[in-house]
Amino acid sequence: MFKLGVTGSIGAGKSAASQRLVERGALVSNSDDVAKSILFSDRSILEQLLHYFGSKILDTATGKLDSKNLAAAAFQNPSHQAFLNQLLHPKVREATRQRMLLAMNEGVKLFVVDAPLIFETGLNAELDAVLVVTAPKEIRQQRVFDRSGISPEDFIARDNLQWPEVQKVAAADYVVVNDGTKENLYRRIDAIFDQLPI
Repeated sequence: MFKLGVTGSIGAGKSAASQRLVERGALVSNSDDVAKSILFSDRSILEQLLHYFGSKILDTATGKLDSKNLAAAAFQNPSHQAFLNQLLHPKVREATRQRMLLAMNEGVKLFVVDAPLIFETGLNAELDAVLVVTAPKEIRQQRVFDRSGISPEDFIARDNLQWPEVQKVAAADYVVVNDGTKENLYRRIDAIFDQLPI
């Protein structure tokens, strides 16, 4: 089984790239989805988050964790983000390893880990290759605004918590520029898929 990481800066289009790989037969594990599942199911993590951030991370109507409120609190500064990451990343990594083992036992040929912090967390050491999706900053910012309406300040704060794009590209095994249509992106992903040793 070939294990491919797909990453990129916020708004670059890594999820769209992963979706195309699904269409080509890959099994994708989305680390953001795994993290959300853990956040909403692991009581001990919620208690630690409440102790650190306070009740502002809860939905005022339901009293339950609100992932948008948590993101707003966590992205305020690097130390907040670091606290959230050290709580979640070991559990996300373990869940991803379990998914990998299951996929291998099921005869999956291409297992994709879609994650924003592959290099930052050292996860690339457990993968066979990493694909980095890139796009100009203005395009990335517009995409993020269109899908979630976050302010330019929030975009910059979140972008600055990841490795700079140039650093990711330098560490990548494959690079795809996503500066046009979805069809263009898919063609570029197909070209890389055809190079994979699977």
